[in-house]
Amino acid sequence: RAAFEKAGIAPSDVDVIQLQDTDAGAEIIHMAEAGFCADGDQFLLIADGATEIGGTMPINTDGGLLANGEPIGASGLRQIHEIVRQ
Repeated sequence: RAAFEKAGIAPSDVDVIQLQDTDAGAEIIHMAEAGFCADGDQFLLIADGATEIGGTMPINTDGGLLANGEPIGASGLRQIHEIVRQ
């Protein structure tokens, strides 16, 4: 949330989201921790398709770390590459 404040934007200003998902629950937890939704609302967003590629807040559009593996030390670079592609 501090990053949003420093950048002068809100989570709603973000078009494509990349979240750390080193395990199956991490992406869901980080949705709320990063301010993209209230804690407990993650299920509703997922069920409504909001987090899919064509959704209102696409998250980990390349499948995230669970789909791509985690190249230690290069995870952020892989995420930046995906954000630029989107």
